[in-house]
Amino acid sequence: MTLNDRNKKDYDWSDGDELPFEPAPIRRRRRTDESGTDRSWLRKWGYNVGVLIVPSVVAAIYFYGFASPIYETDTVLSLRNSNASAGGGVGFSGALAALTGVGDMGRAKDESFALVTNVRSREALIELDETLDLRTHFADPSINYFQRLPDDASFEGFYSYYGDFVAILYDEVTGQIVLHTRAFDKDLAYQMAQVIIRRGEALVNQFNQRARSDLMHITNAEVTDAEERLRKANAAVTQFRLDTGIMDPMIASQAIGTIITTLMSEIAKIQAEITAETQLSSGRVTPQLESLRNKLQALQAQSDAEQKRLTGRDESMAKLLAPYQSLLTDQEIARQTYIASLTAQHASLAEAKRQQLYLIDIVAPTLSQEARRPQRLRAIMLTF
Repeated sequence: MTLNDRNKKDYDWSDGDELPFEPAPIRRRRRTDESGTDRSWLRKWGYNVGVLIVPSVVAAIYFYGFASPIYETDTVLSLRNSNASAGGGVGFSGALAALTGVGDMGRAKDESFALVTNVRSREALIELDETLDLRTHFADPSINYFQRLPDDASFEGFYSYYGDFVAILYDEVTGQIVLHTRAFDKDLAYQMAQVIIRRGEALVNQFNQRARSDLMHITNAEVTDAEERLRKANAAVTQFRLDTGIMDPMIASQAIGTIITTLMSEIAKIQAEITAETQLSSGRVTPQLESLRNKLQALQAQSDAEQKRLTGRDESMAKLLAPYQSLLTDQEIARQTYIASLTAQHASLAEAKRQQLYLIDIVAPTLSQEARRPQRLRAIMLTF
């Protein structure tokens, strides 16, 4: 037993005193080979080569030697609607809106989101595939194995693959729709953009047609009802005239009233002549007095007959006026209703024009002159 071992054995550890000796530092031995050479630097270099250099070299070989070039066509669209100029100003835009019915162009935010969703849909993929045969192109054996579409890919797999080659988004700040179409052939990337734009225009036309249909449906029904009501009112007036044989009882009544007034004037004149003749003949009945009395009797009979035609109990004008005036009132109401419905129809047409949507090509698609993907140097640096 050494002195240190004896001191350790005799030392009371429970008192918390310090050790009476200084422990020797622990030193680790370096791993060496049989010849005694240190191998730690070999491990470090092996790690660096295996983790950093080899993957970067593999990435460089792949991207520069095997990766297929991808062409991209950029398109910027804007979906706008024409809104009438607010404020009723008399400026150039207000005058132009009044003349053409088309005002300032405003954003169609909801319809823009609908267009973006439509392009991302499976129906868009089906139309593109039917028009351009996308599946055959993306499954071409000349395309790199890791980039091409598998020959036995399902439709859902094809749809997932499609999302990597058609990118579309709506920028709420600018109100623009940004479309990127990619393909391994620049002509196909351009044609994909063209087909998508045509599909968007068809969707916009569908929006316009639906809006016009919704606005015109009610007004057209009102015009049809009003036109039928006016037709029935006119037919009722015509039937009344045929049944009574009188074109217009009101005009006929006025004519009878004129005749009665004329007869009453003649009667008054004859009565005055009879009075004068009686005074001259001293009460004797003369031939002239007899003639005047006969004429007066005939005029009174004629007046009574005309009065009976106007206000008699049987087929008098007074009895015909009430139903005829009622028919005329119905006819006038029907005519005013028809005019109001036509006015509403014209207003609906103007409103439909005011809400017309327009798809504008801010940046039209063009053929890409060189491949944009893959970005080889960037991909290698990211790998490193």
